Amino acid sequence: MNGSKINYVVVGAFVVAVLAGLIVSLVWLKGWTSNTIAYIAIFRNVSGLTAGTNVLYEGFPVGQVTALNRLDREDTSALFGESETDGPVRFRVEFEVKSDWSLPANCEAHIVANGLLAASVISIIETEGATEDTPRELDGVRVIASQDSQTLWRKAETLVDTVAPLTAVLEEILRGSVKPTFDELKQLAVFMQGELPPIVDQIKTFTTTLGDTAEEVKKLTSTENRQYIEQMLGNMNVASSGLVSLTNKLDGLATSLDALVGSNRADVDRSIDSLRYVLDAIARDIDSINRNIEGTARNMNEFSRQIRQNPGLLLGGSTPPDAARHRDRTR
Repeated sequence: MNGSKINYVVVGAFVVAVLAGLIVSLVWLKGWTSNTIAYIAIFRNVSGLTAGTNVLYEGFPVGQVTALNRLDREDTSALFGESETDGPVRFRVEFEVKSDWSLPANCEAHIVANGLLAASVISIIETEGATEDTPRELDGVRVIASQDSQTLWRKAETLVDTVAPLTAVLEEILRGSVKPTFDELKQLAVFMQGELPPIVDQIKTFTTTLGDTAEEVKKLTSTENRQYIEQMLGNMNVASSGLVSLTNKLDGLATSLDALVGSNRADVDRSIDSLRYVLDAIARDIDSINRNIEGTARNMNEFSRQIRQNPGLLLGGSTPPDAARHRDRTR
């Protein structure tokens, strides 16, 4: 009997110890084992947030959400004014931060999700200046400035809403232009099917010719021909040097002629005047000269005819009788 009581005591003590450890673990997991500072953030959308959601300060975990509640009319009026009491629904998110992480005045709370399947967290970041629109306290608790952050799904919905009109416009464009384009491509394919084989044959022929030309060029640039080419280039270099020298000499000659003409310009002018006078005189007497030349030519023609008939005239003989006249008399 005493043994069974002892067993019950041991079992009961074990159960109490397990429950105590469980309670301590839960308290530790909830972050109640250290001193914390309470804050409030106001959001219009708290998708993904629950009690226990992590609170990050510039990405470092500093606390967790303790409660989510709808912001009532009195608090809305106190925070945003009486005109906002009939506006969109706002939510009061209460969270606690470790006491050694006192948040600065220029911080702002955002709801973010670091991945498609990642849990939402409250990310607190520092801004350039302190926000003055939100009161500092509500029910004795400091209110952190907040910014409604779009979740990944909401951003996707916004993107879809933006792309949908563009898709409709693109669909209309495709309906009106794709079919004619495909028809043109079909016609082009038919045309290329008929024209491409000759082009391919020409390319093959060109490739073959190019290969033959490459072989000829290879032969032309052989070792022996390379020596000849180098010699020819050397000769051309020498010839170019000679041409340079000749050009310099011609320049000197031109300079000398220019100086000669410049120094004898008066004599050249007089020579040109004399030549002009002689040409004018010849032009005036050219008719008489032509007549005299023509008469001289007739005389020479007659003289040569007589010489042919009677070469003895050169030795002082007389003209032979005319045979034609003698025949006429005989008749």
